[in-house]
Amino acid sequence: MFTRSIQLGVFLENKPGELSRLARVLGDRGINITAMSIQDPTEYIQGLFKAREVTTRRIASTASYGAVLKEAALLTLIRFITSEPERSVEILAQAGYTVNTEEVILTVLDNRPGQLASISEKLARRNVNIDYTYGSALEEAKRALFVFRVSDIDAAMKALENEAG
Repeated sequence: MFTRSIQLGVFLENKPGELSRLARVLGDRGINITAMSIQDPTEYIQGLFKAREVTTRRIASTASYGAVLKEAALLTLIRFITSEPERSVEILAQAGYTVNTEEVILTVLDNRPGQLASISEKLARRNVNIDYTYGSALEEAKRALFVFRVSDIDAAMKALENEAG
């Protein structure tokens, strides 16, 4: 089963207690976080810089990378799904957070080898790029929850629904 959902994105200061504060704001109002990914932007920027060294393709100057890396170390990006996305946006905005929203695809997969490959192949056949995905399951769990951000959600839903049946 594939469903559209709203993913929230918030930049938090990269320091102890920030995630707990955000989670408490939502939890105290009865909102459950059902999926979450935290991105360390410095890791991404360092990866870009290393890719530049390998490919010898000059994307930006070393000084530019250094400045961006220093700035990025101050923040972390949290992407998450909640039980009530629209209400979550309102509550977080009232608490002083700037919230970005994206439409994503949620799916519950059988927790067995090949499931992610199968979905990825279906999307590739329709020329739909997976911008990013995150998901998880306990090893002994029968099901896994995955979140997909794709280049064309309408085409993705059509591809997945057509091939699911």
